[in-house]
Amino acid sequence: MRQEISNATFAPIQDWDALICTSPSVKAAMTAMFDGLADHLAERLGAVYSPRPRLPVIPLGVDGARFAAISKDKAARARLRTDLKVPDDEILVIWVGRLSFFEKAFPQPMFRAVEEAAALSGQKLHFALAGWFPNGEQDHTRYADAARAYCPNVSVTFVDGNRSDLVADLWAAGDVFISLVDNVQETFGITPVEAMAAGLPVVVSDWDGYRFTVRDGQEGFLIPTLGGPTGLLGELLAARHGFGLETYQAYVGAVAAHTAVHVGKAARALADLIANPDLRRTMGAAGQARVRDTFNWPVVVGELNALFDQLAQVRAVAATPPPVRTRINPVRGDPFVDFAGFATDVIGVEMRLALRPGIGSADLDRAEATNLDGMFLKWRTPITDARTVLSHLQASGPCIVKDLLLLFPVSQRRGLMMTLVWMAKLGMIDWLDG
Repeated sequence: MRQEISNATFAPIQDWDALICTSPSVKAAMTAMFDGLADHLAERLGAVYSPRPRLPVIPLGVDGARFAAISKDKAARARLRTDLKVPDDEILVIWVGRLSFFEKAFPQPMFRAVEEAAALSGQKLHFALAGWFPNGEQDHTRYADAARAYCPNVSVTFVDGNRSDLVADLWAAGDVFISLVDNVQETFGITPVEAMAAGLPVVVSDWDGYRFTVRDGQEGFLIPTLGGPTGLLGELLAARHGFGLETYQAYVGAVAAHTAVHVGKAARALADLIANPDLRRTMGAAGQARVRDTFNWPVVVGELNALFDQLAQVRAVAATPPPVRTRINPVRGDPFVDFAGFATDVIGVEMRLALRPGIGSADLDRAEATNLDGMFLKWRTPITDARTVLSHLQASGPCIVKDLLLLFPVSQRRGLMMTLVWMAKLGMIDWLDG
């Protein structure tokens, strides 16, 4: 994605173009990337200008009212806690999200924090993780092994996160939400916001978008994180990924495996929430208020509309940009230009075309009925236009392409050129006649 975004430097970016960043951390990372690319191009190519889009920060949104209603569903709370065998006096800690150690979070810090929190608080806990395993049963086994190793005294249940009814019940049944994400893929993190909307206090890693959505000590707790060492090993990892020697999953997974989340702080935060129902209620209410003020969809859509209006105003008063010699990126240009040298001839308005002997409407009937002849139809005009061309050539004899184009409205002429080549491909039209 960074490669795709960096291509904006070589695109026809204008001052009224924007790339929306979902958190300040993402904006900082994109700004640093564009700055670094500008320095690289200046050093390597002598570039003096390196365009980039605006980088406004607008978060993702949630349906706050829906989650607030879910949180009040006592029947749902009782139903799921009964299914999970969680007594009323037992604390249910929940996670919602993909169960992927390489694309979301290594679970060991959470397992260990839950175990230590149970010991600190003297309270019996149940940890339910709702999600799905991208690698299937193999990863399910890995997670179960880690749970037995790091939280042997806590009941751990895996809930099918693809079932929306179960996840909804879990929001109602849970007491505390935890997400100790360690993955660079996490640029915002919607589930902590959903947890806040459901009135749950949250314990999350001090990481990227999480530190934007959750305010430490207000809606929950931010747990300190430790990044890996900079230098040759990171550069080697990036190079191996760039050359295709490491998959994307292996790349982000290796970074996550060497990113730490403070287990002791997480355990202490959980223990404080477990021991203090009033704190859970206060932080849960603060989370719902924050969602109403900042992350509710009407609020987010208002920010989007304001951005669109701002960019439209910038465009309306912008000076006419200077002319450019290259209309499109030549690396991804018009294939009929880029590979014109491959062909013997290239169709043009002065090229003379004729029907091959014996060609008639039956040839177009056959083409219309043959599946393979209908491939990539959207790039040419309908077969009715081909019938018009055939009729004209039958009546008037050979003519230049321009004469055929004049039979059609301007809006159809580019597509008709493709139709003419298609007819030649199927042996109906000869471009070497005469």
